[in-house]
Amino acid sequence: MEFVFRLSDYGDPALDGEAARLLEQRLEAHSRKAAPGVWRWVDRLRACAAEGQERRRRRIYGAVLLALGVFLLVPGLAEPGSPVLIGAGVLGTVYGSLLVLLTREKRPSPPPASCQREAAKLLEQRRGTDWSGMEGRLCVDGGGLSADLDGKREHVSFGEMTGAFESERLWLLVCGGEKAILLQKKDLIAGEAEKFLPYLWENITNQGSNR
Repeated sequence: MEFVFRLSDYGDPALDGEAARLLEQRLEAHSRKAAPGVWRWVDRLRACAAEGQERRRRRIYGAVLLALGVFLLVPGLAEPGSPVLIGAGVLGTVYGSLLVLLTREKRPSPPPASCQREAAKLLEQRRGTDWSGMEGRLCVDGGGLSADLDGKREHVSFGEMTGAFESERLWLLVCGGEKAILLQKKDLIAGEAEKFLPYLWENITNQGSNR
């Protein structure tokens, strides 16, 4: 299997956030290896928070109770006034409001500042190169990654790679824990995009087991 890239401009502003998220994935993967016990607890907490169906059900109940509370409260406050309706309306409004607020979906937190800084540096290097006038290509096959760009050749074996991560527009290949290779999906000119990441991990894992 072979995947061929012809590198192009990295000017898309959307790449800034995606690169930072990819570096956050790399940071988490490294942390999971270093402290697996801690991450087992984190995963349990995430699983509890991800019970979206129950959360949505409670939010719907809250909205219904809120509407019912208002419906009862308005006539209860009208002359001559009804303590029963007022009490039921207040109770429904308060309880419904609490359910809606407490089950509100949380926005995802931004990547750590360290990942954002590293992503900025990584993209600055890419954006400082005129890819439009560069001859050559980058290829990933059974032997690893080979680049031949303007006569400069470079090779990275799967044994040197420690991880691979994916976002909507990018792939991040990590070599030796330090070097990062950022590839744009739009630059893939040969090979199937959906098979690229599984292919990388299969070969990285096989090489790792042979060490």
